[in-house]
Amino acid sequence: MKKYFFTLFLFFSCALSIAQNSKLAHDSIRISLITCAPGEDIYSLFGHTAIRVTIPAQNYDIAYNYGIFDFNSENFIWRFSLGQTDYLLGKYPFEYFISEYIASDRAVWEQELDLSFDEKTTLVNDLENNYLPENRMYRYNFLYDNCATRPLNKVNNIKSGSIELIETDKNLYSFRDLIHRYTKEHPWSEFGMDLCLGSKADMIVGVKEKIFVPIELMQAIDGANSESGIITKPIVNLYQPDDTDTAKDSIWDIITPIRLFTTLALVLAIICYIEYQRGNIFWGIDAILFPIYGVAGCILAFLSFFSEHPTVSPNYILFLFHPFHLIFAPYIIRGEIKRTKIWYHYVNGMVLTLFLVFLPLIPQNFNFAVVPLAICLLLRSATYILIERKN
Repeated sequence: MKKYFFTLFLFFSCALSIAQNSKLAHDSIRISLITCAPGEDIYSLFGHTAIRVTIPAQNYDIAYNYGIFDFNSENFIWRFSLGQTDYLLGKYPFEYFISEYIASDRAVWEQELDLSFDEKTTLVNDLENNYLPENRMYRYNFLYDNCATRPLNKVNNIKSGSIELIETDKNLYSFRDLIHRYTKEHPWSEFGMDLCLGSKADMIVGVKEKIFVPIELMQAIDGANSESGIITKPIVNLYQPDDTDTAKDSIWDIITPIRLFTTLALVLAIICYIEYQRGNIFWGIDAILFPIYGVAGCILAFLSFFSEHPTVSPNYILFLFHPFHLIFAPYIIRGEIKRTKIWYHYVNGMVLTLFLVFLPLIPQNFNFAVVPLAICLLLRSATYILIERKN
């Protein structure tokens, strides 16, 4: 009988030990938010966020990446302009993920999440379910549903209470201000985004809206807490570029929009003066200028009225760039060649004058490079009107 109880005791002791070791192996799961510094390509200007799941006992180290897209997919440009771009959740070894950022010399930071065992397993199961072929695709939204907002939402879903993000900067910012923070070294990208963004991009946002930018998310969640306490451990730098390396400026970093368009306005002012002195308009200039402004207006009008992208409408830049420039271009050129009265120049001159005069009062922040662009077109209409009156 004693031998029987001793054997039974050994059996339960071994079972308990195995269970504890199994629990320890599972509880060694590490889940982290990985933040990557901005890159040079336009789609990487704001950095990137991924989720890292590590289980050392199983040699498991995987990156879950919500930023997968394919430029070559069917109708990608058309769907992107409509705001109907679909992104995918990718899953692959973390060494492949980080090697891409090391190769492009971009900093990488890690924030381990301080979660309970049940929260970790729930989050991993959620990610695995999300990775199923029928679930891995989602409708991308630059400001509200992207590679940074998705991981935070996943963590929020498994916490007992909503996460209280940390407001590290008490200054007031709009979406446009935040975008400018990451595009200031890329003036042409900044100019293009400013053209497309409407007045809604200038509304003041809180910390919950800022986290569409990965680095803003990293700062906001550092020290953040929920009902169960602080949810992240201190930030760890996984890779830091060599600061001694200096990137060379490209020609487009030197020829900025404001420099190019100001030069264009000065050249046109000289040409317009010569035209006035001669009493003859150079119609070839308008044959180029008005269609260019009109094509730009067609694109911006399409974005403003038909795109699902947030903050692109209303866009008051349509007072400068609009489709009527393209529609009436043949009428303008024909009138200048035959020297007939062109009412379009009078209307255009009045609209652009009012636009420039009331620019500070319009509830939208414009890239300053639009001022010389507006002056260019205003000079063309004003010169025609002056020559017509002179003759």
